[in-house]
Amino acid sequence: MARCRNHAKHYCRVCRNGDSDHRAKNCPILRAHLSGGRCIGYHQTSPAFGRQIRQTRVMQPSSSGAAGRGIYFAIRPDETERKARHKGCMVKAEIRMSNPKHVWQALSPNETYKSGVEIVVYNSEQVNVLSVQDM
Repeated sequence: MARCRNHAKHYCRVCRNGDSDHRAKNCPILRAHLSGGRCIGYHQTSPAFGRQIRQTRVMQPSSSGAAGRGIYFAIRPDETERKARHKGCMVKAEIRMSNPKHVWQALSPNETYKSGVEIVVYNSEQVNVLSVQDM
């Protein structure tokens, strides 16, 4: 890893290690999470949408978002808190990825914070809903 001029250790926003020897894009936890073409993702939504997902077991793409129309997932439930537009219900799903694109430096539309790790799925057939829980 290329070292900064001022220090050799970094905060990894994936494993949340404040004294890590790697950056987020090289985090072993992220690499393990995204290997094999499948991963577990978390999506927070409103109770009304949660009931619909619970009944149909289908998630529909949003009309817009930082990466366009899609279904947005975090790799940990607590990360959905600052990302979700609608809140009150947590969806846990298995995501099947065939050709993932890794974007490491994307900023939010207002460019005030880095969004952290997000998984965006464009086809609802790639999502297998495992559970839907009210919060």
